[in-house]
Amino acid sequence: MDSIIAVIKTKRLNLRSIGENDLDQLFEIFSNDEVMRYWSSPPLKNRIAAQALLREIQEGLQQRSFLNELYLHRLEADVDPRNVKSIKTLERLGFTREGYLRERWQVNGEIQDALFYGLLKPEWQRARAAQQPLL
Repeated sequence: MDSIIAVIKTKRLNLRSIGENDLDQLFEIFSNDEVMRYWSSPPLKNRIAAQALLREIQEGLQQRSFLNELYLHRLEADVDPRNVKSIKTLERLGFTREGYLRERWQVNGEIQDALFYGLLKPEWQRARAAQQPLL
């Protein structure tokens, strides 16, 4: 599958299209019980499921290519209240806590709450103009 996703590079980051060579790493991450604890779906059980996820990611990224303007006005994040590191990251990035959703997800038979965060484009623009890096 040819990539139409732009590559984004910074000093410490190289965002690129995901490919078939990433399948082993994708499976390693998405089959890990501890990693998936904070996701809204259970861990993957086999590489066939990882292959299906890989294809879904590729198709989704191609539909929303970074080469096209997305004209987004807001970004949203849904995080497990127990995931303190993710919460601190969102707040450091300028996201505002907007709500507490009770019994939002059911993962591996456990009902979980969620915190809802948002970042509006004008907030991001103001912080960027003031040279306070958010994203």
